[in-house]
Amino acid sequence: TNGSSNIRIENVTVDSMPFVKTSFYNGGKGFTIQTGSSESSNITIIGCKVRNCPYGVSIDTRTKVDKVYILDSEFVNCLAGVVPSSTVKTFTDIG
Repeated sequence: TNGSSNIRIENVTVDSMPFVKTSFYNGGKGFTIQTGSSESSNITIIGCKVRNCPYGVSIDTRTKVDKVYILDSEFVNCLAGVVPSSTVKTFTDIG
């Protein structure tokens, strides 16, 4: 929260995160990127697995992030693997 740079998340498995379904899914995300009012740069998720969650990775709409990399990761039985915000300047999904 409130900006960071060069964050790397490696080899994490997330399964069946709790959520509440109303008109949208509240919770249930494998990873959420929220930076608040400060900008973040170079966030990397590598070799991770998210299973049985509505969303694998969610990037909050108020988030200011320069680059997000998702490498060699799996999203199984998720409605969406990655839900990027329109505020992301560079987004790379490689496998």
